[in-house]
Amino acid sequence: MKKLLLLFTGVFLAVFFAKAQAPQAVCYQAAAKNDQGVDLVNQAISIRASVLRNNPTGVVEWEEIHSPTTDQFGLFTINIGEGNSTGNGVQANFDNINWGNGDFWLRIEMDPQGGMDFELMGASKILSVPYALYANGAEHAATASFADSTNVALVATTAMDDNDKDPSNELQQLGWNNCILSISGGNEVDLGAGIFGAPGASSDFPLGILGEHIVLFDQPYTVPDAKNLFLTAAGPDMGLKAINSNMVAHPTSPNMPVLPPGTEVQSCFCTGILIDTHSDIEAVIIDLNGPTGYTVPDGKTLFVKSGIPNSLPGMLKVNGTEMEFFRPNLTRGSHIVTLPENVTITKPALYSQLVLTGYLVSNN
Repeated sequence: MKKLLLLFTGVFLAVFFAKAQAPQAVCYQAAAKNDQGVDLVNQAISIRASVLRNNPTGVVEWEEIHSPTTDQFGLFTINIGEGNSTGNGVQANFDNINWGNGDFWLRIEMDPQGGMDFELMGASKILSVPYALYANGAEHAATASFADSTNVALVATTAMDDNDKDPSNELQQLGWNNCILSISGGNEVDLGAGIFGAPGASSDFPLGILGEHIVLFDQPYTVPDAKNLFLTAAGPDMGLKAINSNMVAHPTSPNMPVLPPGTEVQSCFCTGILIDTHSDIEAVIIDLNGPTGYTVPDGKTLFVKSGIPNSLPGMLKVNGTEMEFFRPNLTRGSHIVTLPENVTITKPALYSQLVLTGYLVSNN
């Protein structure tokens, strides 16, 4: 039996309106993977999407088929409501669904070969907020357009309780750009972009994993301007040019280095992701071979990524006290040492040299 995985990564972005001057649609984005968790990249697949009433196995209101092609990360985007109808549904048209009457679920099925041998990937409840716009304001809604998670969706509406009923003085734009939802003349809210909110984000990769993936060998390499390089895999050490020092042998443990723009490396034999720099994340290289050590700046938290040798006890000198964080030759997994503002770290006597990589996170 086939075992496939479909990971939902996008957001539902939908606005429904009464006068169907443009197609209604719900934007859906996901990542397709096989049973080993490997991305199905640059692959033509088939998706069958069904809108169900009341529960995940309820009455099929609408069903359609899409034939997207995944990108280099296995991601694909479809607009529910703009696919080819299967005829297997109560409604003859997607526009006829009465979103204000009951709960609705979206069932997704996939054929990774692009055929019609569909396998159930799951069903998710459609949030009530989008179609409540239809239920509460259908008489006054004018037009809408839809976009994916990196572009802008625009909505023109008139206020329900406006006495003059003149749509020309109430036109507003609802914007969606890199997970930031905004309305013209009003506020904006970040719904997931930025630190720890992008797809695949974690303490390992605070800016997510959707960047430029690269492979390095023994040739010298310099991290490009305005990019941070997050290594995803590497040998036990690499050549790293630290601040005010020559090239040094840098242990990649316990958690793979992060390198700021302009960093020079060699003999890396590694894979990694180039991610745009971000105002709330500052990749740093910390050279602890001098007498003064390093003090975490005000308003920042330091995440230590690499530089602690795996063959020796994992130690740091924190505010003058030597502390052991890891035992040697044990699997350290995704362990990261975090240190708050104003803490000073220096090199323990155990190490002949110590250069760390990490990143600073703004506390506000």
